[in-house]
Amino acid sequence: MRKTEEVNRIIGYYIRVHYELHGRNFKWEDCIQDIKSKIKVDYEMNLYIQEEIQKYLKSKISYGIFLGRCQPFTNGHNETIQEMIRDGVRPVIILGSINKTDDKNPLSFDERKKLIKKVYPIGVKILGLEDKTNWEDWMESVLELFRKNEMNPMNMTLYSHVKDVDRTDFEYKGIQYSSESYTKMFEINNINIKNIDEKTCFLGNVIHASDIRGNESIAKRNLDARVYRELKKMNWWE
Repeated sequence: MRKTEEVNRIIGYYIRVHYELHGRNFKWEDCIQDIKSKIKVDYEMNLYIQEEIQKYLKSKISYGIFLGRCQPFTNGHNETIQEMIRDGVRPVIILGSINKTDDKNPLSFDERKKLIKKVYPIGVKILGLEDKTNWEDWMESVLELFRKNEMNPMNMTLYSHVKDVDRTDFEYKGIQYSSESYTKMFEINNINIKNIDEKTCFLGNVIHASDIRGNESIAKRNLDARVYRELKKMNWWE
């Protein structure tokens, strides 16, 4: 059967109805059965309907976004991911500075991803982001990352703890901002923001990544045991 405008209207209608009725318990088989009552569904059309269902369901996923270098992934970072899980959104970790290797960035993207996978083998999406020379290019690369991964910014919430030290002056879309957080750019792009206070984000302790990198006893108290063991294997504190 040809995919006419009327056929697409019928398919879209039943997909929306089934999603509104069942939400996460959506069963594509039942949806196709209802569509069959209105149009002829051959093998090719069946595949097409399944693709349309997947596109629709993907557009409805709510994402929690966490941006950080995670050098390494700490209990504070983990608490933010747990907050996302409690909120019922799909966690997405964007690891920054993947094009840098220095004292502040000793772990590669793949090494950081491996550490996080020790804690979250499934259920958490991990993406990489390069540093840019200005904030406007940086934000555009973030938005491009969302586009490439078919993630709808309208269904996103940025989980962020803004420290005074992170505030800076920058220009975005022709407007100058003074002593402002980078989260302002997400706000301008209609992305929701949830501020995680210091207690929630860092478990009540202001622990810097440099402290963890430089002191094994501090690291042991502030890292998931699986992350600590992996770094220990890498002779990180020797």
